[in-house]
Amino acid sequence: MDNTAVQRTANIKLGWNIGNTMEAPGAETGWGNPLITEDYIKLVKRSGFNAIRIPCAWDQYSDKKTAKIQDAWLKRVKHVIRYCVENDMYVLLNIHWDGGWLENNITPAKQDSVNGKQKAFWEQIATAMRDFDEHLMFASANEPSTNDAAQMSVLLSYHQTFVNAVRSTGGRNSYRVLIVQGRRLSKS
Repeated sequence: MDNTAVQRTANIKLGWNIGNTMEAPGAETGWGNPLITEDYIKLVKRSGFNAIRIPCAWDQYSDKKTAKIQDAWLKRVKHVIRYCVENDMYVLLNIHWDGGWLENNITPAKQDSVNGKQKAFWEQIATAMRDFDEHLMFASANEPSTNDAAQMSVLLSYHQTFVNAVRSTGGRNSYRVLIVQGRRLSKS
């Protein structure tokens, strides 16, 4: 973890989005894509890419009462990240749309429950992935949408919960690069 966020960004030349897989409803192949393999990652690398974005769902793989993510899902995501890191690729892992539990609930009424889930998920994700080096970065959300200052305040609390949760897991997560996405303007 020798580089700053600015230096790391300069090292990223061309990124590939592994969409329609790890965030697909039902399973990784839910939208007709094959399972991600190391051969696939090697092909992306040979094609000139050195960064991979992994949009990922977590809610569908969690207990609705406890927010405990299934161990098998954490293991699978870790496996895919390992393919990338072992092939010297940077990885951006986020909580993607995932049924909209975050993006569709940026309201004061939902703030406590969403922050609770955000904290629970990121503590688990970060703990499972904390041994990866600087090639792995985390992003707190995906295209969060706000209409006004009150919603923006709620969104900022979701981002702060993410930062606090990741940092609390220690190890390399104490100084891992974290991405906090700005708001997407809602359509009125």
